[in-house]
Amino acid sequence: MSQQSVAHTPAGKTIPERNHQSPRRTTAMSRKRPSTHASNKQQRRERQHQSAPLVLHLDVDSFYTAAECLRDPSLLHKPLVVRQGNSGGFVAVSYEARRYGIRKGDGVGAGGRANIEKLKDRISEDDARRLCDGCDEGEGLIVKDMDMEYYREC
Repeated sequence: MSQQSVAHTPAGKTIPERNHQSPRRTTAMSRKRPSTHASNKQQRRERQHQSAPLVLHLDVDSFYTAAECLRDPSLLHKPLVVRQGNSGGFVAVSYEARRYGIRKGDGVGAGGRANIEKLKDRISEDDARRLCDGCDEGEGLIVKDMDMEYYREC
């Protein structure tokens, strides 16, 4: 009786190893032939990737407000905006604040609203705070200043 060697799997099971002494039949189908078609196809793909620029657009709507919620989880589900430090208005508005009619671009200073056509219909930061008076447990609108160093880490 011949002894058959066994292999062990990571789970500790034993499986018989293939007896390499037995002759293997080869057929035309089982022989490996180099495929020029496959290599040509791969070369075409590589040329396409090299010549075609890749454009990736990520819409990170409310990213800054989400980052602020990561930093301070007590801000979750509260009306929150992130503003620029130069009276440039709100650059990010949480979905909770949007329910009260606050939009990105609101909170711009009086000079910006008076001189920039696209901002004429925007409201001031004080008006935005009034929209949220008493909303969500009486806290009102939470306004945070941009912290680019922190956002880059997120």
